[in-house]
Amino acid sequence: HQHNVSFSSPFGRVGFLIAALVLDVKEVAFDALMLALEGQNGLLPNLDLANTVTWYASVIARMDVVLDEVPPPPHIPAALHEVFTLGRFMARQASGLASGEHGPFSSYSIEALTLKTI
Repeated sequence: HQHNVSFSSPFGRVGFLIAALVLDVKEVAFDALMLALEGQNGLLPNLDLANTVTWYASVIARMDVVLDEVPPPPHIPAALHEVFTLGRFMARQASGLASGEHGPFSSYSIEALTLKTI
């Protein structure tokens, strides 16, 4: 007796790997994590992945999570520093280059991001 099984899925992609998290650890002791989101051609991962990682790192692990390695200068207001951070983020995204080792995953439609220790 033979069984013919066919699978049909309403999801756009089905497979074993649906998300990837790349850890870029330079030192054993670190103060914060930098979230590198920009993939190849400026693609960004699903923000649910980024928000989950940020929530876990900040609430559970009690670590600061930043989008930029540049610390705010003491003489610049925090709001202005956030505008500069946004500008650097947009420039990295517009460059089309991946900001971390997670870049090649986007070629395979896998949501990915890199966490760097700083």
